[in-house]
Amino acid sequence: MRAPLILRLPQAPDGELPGKLGDADELALRACAADIARLLANADCMLGTRALDSGDIAVLLPTNRQIATLRQYLAERGVPAAGAGKASVFATPQADDLALILHALQEGGTAALRGAWLTDVVGAGCACLARARCRCRGA
Repeated sequence: MRAPLILRLPQAPDGELPGKLGDADELALRACAADIARLLANADCMLGTRALDSGDIAVLLPTNRQIATLRQYLAERGVPAAGAGKASVFATPQADDLALILHALQEGGTAALRGAWLTDVVGAGCACLARARCRCRGA
């Protein structure tokens, strides 16, 4: 089973939306660290037959500042964090796939949705797309 993609709208503890981008960053990074700590503390979270470990989780962030901040928030929760590389996460096939998926969600057109289905992130593949097309036509 694939892990779900989680999209969040950062909110302050009082439920208010942040007024500045920096505030939104901080709230999002704190929420991310809290989610990771919660997953790792949950004995029911398994990866196959073994318990989920911090090394099983990856977080991609666009700036080194955000990475350092997330590491700090994880450390505050007792979660070890490692980092790798200085290459941009936006120059990866996964980033291209995510851009296509977000475009399909925004536009909703048939061609965009087909493209999103065929990405490695969604992983539906051509056979799945063909079966869905046949069901839509009543074949």
